[in-house]
Amino acid sequence: HGVAEATIVFMLMLLKRIKRNEAKLRRGEWAQRIDRGWLLSGRTIGLLALGRVGTQVARRLQGWDVRLLATDPFVPPETARPLGVSLVPLTKLLADSDIVSLHATLTAKTRHIIGEKELRSMKRTALLINTARGELLDENALYRAIDEKRIAGAALDVFEEEPLPANHPILSCQQVVLTPHNADQTPEGMDILNAGVVDNVIAFLEGKPQNVVN
Repeated sequence: HGVAEATIVFMLMLLKRIKRNEAKLRRGEWAQRIDRGWLLSGRTIGLLALGRVGTQVARRLQGWDVRLLATDPFVPPETARPLGVSLVPLTKLLADSDIVSLHATLTAKTRHIIGEKELRSMKRTALLINTARGELLDENALYRAIDEKRIAGAALDVFEEEPLPANHPILSCQQVVLTPHNADQTPEGMDILNAGVVDNVIAFLEGKPQNVVN
């Protein structure tokens, strides 16, 4: 739940240009026409993976009057349809989406699934959000895309190297919202996580292991 909520927060922060406008106000400046944001309503949101978190994001966007797209080879249309989500190839998702949000697990196939080629296929007004795994995104390619104004902005809570190096070029991008891999962390969430660990240990000791990978 925490990751899904953080994703929605990032969408709104980027669309409403919160970071830019707060910085201007702190410098003693006032808003101008160029500082206006955009509505979330009417936007096309592309979810890269429709697993547990992607599904929670889709559910939280119900009622916002948005178009929902997703790319996920493991999800059938009958699962996506009740969420109001249309399953499309990655190429169409990138070309059509105003906001692309990453929710895939990290595998050999998904590492740098968003790189130079993919970023070039996005709209110049598009926004990118990564609250999943840093390695899904080629950060250097993202920096170039932002610097060259090939996409409008991004929000990142996860990075290829953590902690983020102090000389990382992405730190200089004012169009990027950055948080230190903690956007989803809440007291309630940690309680749920800790209870889940205990439940898994008890299940294992009873000979009924849960969440088995292999």
